[in-house]
Amino acid sequence: MSVTFRDATEADATLIDQMTLENETYICSLDGSALAAEDRKPWGEIFLREAFGETPCFSCRIAERDGAAVGYYNYHFGYDADHALRTLFLPDVYVRAGARRQGVGRALMADAAKQARVGKAGMIRWSVWCKNPRAIAFYEAIGATVYREEFPTYWPEARWPVD
Repeated sequence: MSVTFRDATEADATLIDQMTLENETYICSLDGSALAAEDRKPWGEIFLREAFGETPCFSCRIAERDGAAVGYYNYHFGYDADHALRTLFLPDVYVRAGARRQGVGRALMADAAKQARVGKAGMIRWSVWCKNPRAIAFYEAIGATVYREEFPTYWPEARWPVD
């Protein structure tokens, strides 16, 4: 069965919300925790606002097999100064549980590479959680380099200095 891809539309908000919940639940299960109700974000609303709002900040591609969604990825373009390359960033990559180990992940990453070429990117970057060894092994198997020397760093607005 082949995997096809399409650009997500506003009508996909509920689907993205559901797959994001599945992804969050899976990630939590990797260290034996559970997704707390208060940590659950309204991803459908966020998707509509951030992918289709006044200033969209990412795009989304949905993977389908026989008309059913089997995964998705979000992406946006930026620049990596260390490598001096236009870069496609993948902030979210997900394959549904029932579709794993069936070529969907490879198809998804191949589609991301197509989007990168269209956008004239010379590199694709994403993060993978250190407690997800199956994902790490998969990414290495397709030829990706897993940086073990870098640490993801974030600085939330609530901690920014006040002018």
